[in-house]
Amino acid sequence: MPYTIREANAKDADRINELFIQMLQTIYEREEMIRERGFDEGFSKGQAQGQAQGQTLGETLCLFRQITKKLAKGKAPEIIAEELEEKEELVVKICRLIRENPDKSLEETAHML
Repeated sequence: MPYTIREANAKDADRINELFIQMLQTIYEREEMIRERGFDEGFSKGQAQGQAQGQTLGETLCLFRQITKKLAKGKAPEIIAEELEEKEELVVKICRLIRENPDKSLEETAHML
């Protein structure tokens, strides 16, 4: 079936403009959806990572507090490690950090570990 090409009229131009606008809206909506999905995924990953880091820091601070209290009672690092069931090397290192940084908060000292 042969096709003939005719000249566009005002009605055709309006329809072409309408289709073009729909196409642009579809592209924009698709890109927006992709950005939102990427943001949501990134946010979730960042939130999980932040929670894990916070939990680790909390556990470290708890250990620092326990060691600080035991040091104040005059206990040796080896005894502290045994009582807390922690590796002696770790407790010795924490004791050294606490003693060498009396002017810093436990949080600041924990970040040095």
